[in-house]
Amino acid sequence: MVAPWPFAQWGLDLLGPFVKRVGRVTHLVVGVDYFTNYGIKLQFTSVYHPESIGMVESINKCILEGIKPRLEHHKAKWADELNNVIWAYRTTSRTATGETPYHLAFSTEAVIPVQIGVPSFRATHFDEGRNGQLLRENLDLLAKVREEAQLRTLVYKQKLANFYNKRVRPRTFKVGDLVLRKAGLTGFETRFGKLAPNWEGPYAVADRGRSATSWCLYSPRR
Repeated sequence: MVAPWPFAQWGLDLLGPFVKRVGRVTHLVVGVDYFTNYGIKLQFTSVYHPESIGMVESINKCILEGIKPRLEHHKAKWADELNNVIWAYRTTSRTATGETPYHLAFSTEAVIPVQIGVPSFRATHFDEGRNGQLLRENLDLLAKVREEAQLRTLVYKQKLANFYNKRVRPRTFKVGDLVLRKAGLTGFETRFGKLAPNWEGPYAVADRGRSATSWCLYSPRR
């Protein structure tokens, strides 16, 4: 999915469960702008059934990979490390856009702590008097930066699609064929956890669905 402009379309997901923190929070609500990939932490919640959607799921993976090495044996402190992980994500260049989410959102790169503690070109040549003017000049170029990032995203998505399509084996079914259905489509695995089977059935093919890749199924045992 590609948004027409920044903050026009959002992806929302629930990440968890985590070890209970103060306030009995176990899940994290994550919101991500589809255009800039700028992740926003919305709030903590204690819901039971987390569900994931689209692009947000890959960002959830980045959050988990960032939190786990910081915790070691103190798993309940995940909320304390969350801001550091999100900051790292926002200031890291993404493969799809070639830009950092922070840059696409605010037209300038964030000053990270290492640039202050260790002498860097940006910190050494900082001019407070001209800083406001330079930021306004960056805003004039922001539309072009976002347009180029969107084009790179489209090219990147096309490369992924081509790579995926090369590995897909076309399958055809006839009415009456017996098939298995992935258990995750019905939530069957949530009743038995990790020990649940990956597939359920068998089901029989009743008719073709509305699209070329969908089929209407029924249980022959009923």
